[in-house]
Amino acid sequence: MSNNNFFGTIADEFMNALSDADLYKLMDVISVEDAAALIAGVSPNNVYHDYYAGEGYIAIRTNQGDPYNAQEVFSISLKTLGHAIKSGKLNAHIVITPNVESLTQDCLNKDWIAISDIDTAKTTIDRDDLREWLSDRGVFPHLLFPNGKKDDYMNQKHPNYSAKLALCVRAWEEAQTANLNGKRVKGFIEDWMKDNAKAFGVTNTGDKFFKDLAAIPNWDVTGGRAKAKPTPLKVSKSADKNLATEIQKKLTVNLPNELPKKDIDFDIPF
Repeated sequence: MSNNNFFGTIADEFMNALSDADLYKLMDVISVEDAAALIAGVSPNNVYHDYYAGEGYIAIRTNQGDPYNAQEVFSISLKTLGHAIKSGKLNAHIVITPNVESLTQDCLNKDWIAISDIDTAKTTIDRDDLREWLSDRGVFPHLLFPNGKKDDYMNQKHPNYSAKLALCVRAWEEAQTANLNGKRVKGFIEDWMKDNAKAFGVTNTGDKFFKDLAAIPNWDVTGGRAKAKPTPLKVSKSADKNLATEIQKKLTVNLPNELPKKDIDFDIPF
């Protein structure tokens, strides 16, 4: 094989190598540290552990072209993910750090309990759970949302923008809190669409067109006169609280029978 053919083969293999974006797509299950790195916009390979003044810490190395605030975002994300997991707001497969506990209490009139810390390198999160948790908070890191925000369908500059879809979605949103003044929901949506269609790029203004289109976002199909305002949706938080309690139980360390009492001087480690 000639040198030209050899180096040509190497170049072809290099060009065919997986991109970082493709590699990240393979990460269906992500450690807490990897998740924080991806949120910060850097490769999980840049995460490292080190010691300073006898204390261990976790940080990232940044390269040219990485976000300017990547280190700050990583640090905050790592803490926030840990808190969300412990409170039951983010599903995770929890691995605890041996012999590392902290004392905690729900309020000042309750007993202290010792809670194990989670191992952020070994505790893992399902990618879909992480994406859902982020999107619920309106945060869409590029490395986890390579196609952009979930509401990019409202962006008229998007190459796949659908004017009718955007109009339907916004009409549905408007009807959630609007004063219907005795109108049925479909009637309100139909009128709102007629008044705002051009702003979304919908040029067909026929009455039948809007009547048919309004049937898509209309949820009120029960009949009868509409209420002045829709009943707001109430979401119970009991499930989150119950889950947080279960997680706390699993992280709770078996303590000795004799616990510090409130009337006894006791140094609480912070």
